[in-house]
Amino acid sequence: MLRKILYGLENVVRWLPVIWNDRQWDEYYLFRIMKKKLELMEGFYVSDAPVAEGAENIANDIQRAIELLTYIMEEEYAQDAFEEYWDECLDESSNSIFYFTKEQSELFEKCNRQAEDLYEQHMTELCDLIKQKVRNWWD
Repeated sequence: MLRKILYGLENVVRWLPVIWNDRQWDEYYLFRIMKKKLELMEGFYVSDAPVAEGAENIANDIQRAIELLTYIMEEEYAQDAFEEYWDECLDESSNSIFYFTKEQSELFEKCNRQAEDLYEQHMTELCDLIKQKVRNWWD
C-alpha cells in the first residue's frame, strides 16, 4: 500500500510541470502531454524493469515516436522547407522583407507547400507507428 502511494506521489511530481503549463487552445499542449508519456514509457523499457520480450525494440519504437513528435512540435518541417527561401530571399543585401518579387512569392509558395508535405509525412509516420505498435507497448 505504501509503495502505491509513493509511486503515485512520484507521478504527481513527474507530471506537475506538464499539467501546470497545460493550455486548451492548440495541439502543441496535446503533443507535450503525449511526449511526456512516451518519454516515461521509453525510460521504463530501457530500464531493467520490463519482463516482456523485445523491450529494446519497444524502446526504439517509442524513441522514434518521440523524435517524430518533437519534429512536429518544434515545427522543424517549416524550418527545413523554408531554408532555401531564407537563404535566397533574405540575404544581407535585402532592403525589405515586406516587398516580394514574383520569384520570391513563387518560392515562398513552393516552400509553404513543401512544409505542408513534410508535416503530413511526419504526422502520418507518427500516427501509423502508434497505430501499428501501441498494442505491443505493454509489460
